[in-house]
Amino acid sequence: MNHRLLPPALIVFLIALLWGGNSSSALAASPATRAYVALGDSLAAGFGASDPARTAYVPLLFQYFSRPQAENVRLLRNFSRPGETSDTFIAAGQLELAVTAIEDPSTDTRVVTLDIGGNDMLFLTDTEPCKSSPGGEACQALISMQLQKFAVNYTMILATLRTALADDPGKETLFVMTYYNPYGGTGDPYEPYADLVLLGSDLVIDCSAPPGDPRAGLNDLIACIGVEYGAVAADVYTAFDDHALDLTHIAEGDIHPNDAGHALIAQTFIAAD
Repeated sequence: MNHRLLPPALIVFLIALLWGGNSSSALAASPATRAYVALGDSLAAGFGASDPARTAYVPLLFQYFSRPQAENVRLLRNFSRPGETSDTFIAAGQLELAVTAIEDPSTDTRVVTLDIGGNDMLFLTDTEPCKSSPGGEACQALISMQLQKFAVNYTMILATLRTALADDPGKETLFVMTYYNPYGGTGDPYEPYADLVLLGSDLVIDCSAPPGDPRAGLNDLIACIGVEYGAVAADVYTAFDDHALDLTHIAEGDIHPNDAGHALIAQTFIAAD
C-alpha cells in the first residue's frame, strides 16, 4: 500500500486545529473557581462567635453566597486579622494579599467584604486624654485627626480594591460595613461618646460633611467613601441599634458580637445586596 505524505502546510494547520480545539475544551471544562474574599479585623476573623468557622458572619455569608441562585462561590479566602487598623491593613500586607487573590487567574472573585476602621478609634478609650475626658476638647481634636487619617487610608484601600476588581472577569460586589455601638442601650458612660465617634455631631449617617468636619463620623466615612468607589454599604450600626446587650458580649466586658450578633451582621450584608 502506498502512503501519501501530507503537505507540510496542511500538517501545521491540522496540529493547530487540534491544539486549539483541545485548549477550548479544557477551558470549557475548567472554568475559574468563583471566590469570596473576606477582609477586615477581629469581626471578620470571627471573634465572639461560639464557633468562628461556622457561626461567625463570614462563614455564614460564604454559605449564603455559595448558593447557585446567589453567586455560586466555591472558595472562601479570609485574610482578616484581629487588631487590624487601616494603617496596618495597608502596611502589614492584608491589602496586598487581597489584590493577589483577586488577580489570581484560577479564580473569579465575585464577593469582597470589608470591615475596617473600628480599631483606628477603639484605642482612644484606653488613651489619654480620651480615657478620662472623652468629651473634652483635647480628645475631640485627637478623634478628628484619627478620622481624617482613616479617610485617607480608606480611600486608598477602596481605590486599590476597585482597580483589582475591575480587571477581574465576571461581575463583582464589594461590600463595606458600618460599625455598631458596642455600648448601645447599656447606659455605659462611653455610649454617647461612641455614637459621636461613629455618627459625628449630627448623629446620623449621611454624606453632608467632608472628612474633618465634626458632623462626619467613622460610619459616615465608611458609607460615603464606600459608595464613591462603587461599594455596597451594609449598615450594621442601624441593625444593632440599642441592643448591644443582646447581640454582643459587652455584659462580660467584650465588645465582640455573639452568635446572634454575627447572624445579624450576615443578614445585614445580604439585605444590602
